[in-house]
Amino acid sequence: MALQRPTGQKTTILAIILLLTLRIGLGFNFSSATDLSPDNIAKAVNKQRSQRNISTLAYNQRLAAAADFKAHDMIARSYFSHTDPDGKYIWDKISEEGYKPYTVLGENLAVDFFDTEGLMAAWIDSPTHRSNILNADYKDQGLGVADGNGGKYSIAIANTFGAQPSTQITQKVVTQPAPKPVETIPVPKTQPVETPKTETVTQKPSVEIDGNSVLINPSIENNKLKLGIYAKVFGKPNSVTATLQSNTITLDPSGLGYGGYFTLEKYFNYRSYNLVIEAKDNKGLATQIEVPLKGYPLPKTEDPKRLGDVSEKAAAPDLYNVFKYIVVVFGGLFILFMLLDALHLRNKQFSDIDKLRIGSNVILMFLVISTLLLVSWWH
Repeated sequence: MALQRPTGQKTTILAIILLLTLRIGLGFNFSSATDLSPDNIAKAVNKQRSQRNISTLAYNQRLAAAADFKAHDMIARSYFSHTDPDGKYIWDKISEEGYKPYTVLGENLAVDFFDTEGLMAAWIDSPTHRSNILNADYKDQGLGVADGNGGKYSIAIANTFGAQPSTQITQKVVTQPAPKPVETIPVPKTQPVETPKTETVTQKPSVEIDGNSVLINPSIENNKLKLGIYAKVFGKPNSVTATLQSNTITLDPSGLGYGGYFTLEKYFNYRSYNLVIEAKDNKGLATQIEVPLKGYPLPKTEDPKRLGDVSEKAAAPDLYNVFKYIVVVFGGLFILFMLLDALHLRNKQFSDIDKLRIGSNVILMFLVISTLLLVSWWH
């Protein structure tokens, strides 16, 4: 999905549930005149929430430390993704900084912006980023901003979000008089909060399919429809498959992506179905996209001279061949009747009507023979 700014600068958005990324490509480097700072961006986020009667986010130093690490790591290693070059997400870093247990986490990334107003306008214009900023489940946020120092990106921005389980129940229990305080702490109530939520956030596949890169290449070979499929997959997938109706194939590495072929019946109407592409990482976690084939092209017209002889066509009949055989049979019978008629008139004294009929028969015979030759040669 792309956003267009009035100056012609381009925006590319990549969203994975709560993991969102935004980039605006600008032709200049980050300078000290920019107002992009953790404090300004955090205030802008809270302004968007308060305008819609959503509780503002507390600034959390642990989330900020993780965000700052992410922003500087993208500059240092020249990448722009939720996963670093080692395939790791930011969640472990957030835990390392001490923000745990947590119930939910989120992340927004951006590069090459030059002011807070432009950054926030682009995020709010994007439905996925807007949803992340206005998520009522979040309670805390942190920001990291890193100068590009003349590198690939002029500036990198990371905005982390999160919420932690309430400790009110534990506090009430601890303050109650009891002979054995340790035994009265409800450990079973606090532990399940972290475990399922941590699994929910971290059990995301480490691979991603680029839906905009999908290519469909139909062709006819050996009287069969070959449907070529190609797609780019980010990360290191353990397997990539494509499914069309009840047919499933494995896509093999091909160039910068993965490709393969479906072999289908010649007149299979693939444009009435959706193509499902699925990629699995080395943990078996899968991600998939569904691609409607309605707008994709039909196979190009074949060269009729390369389609073999009559015996080959008869071995694999189709609707056109059946029609052609009917034309050939009835055309042959018509020629036979006209020859018999000509033999009948051979010894007869011709009248003007007979001469006209003979002339008409000759013209019809020529047209029928021409049609038969054309039909036999064409398909």
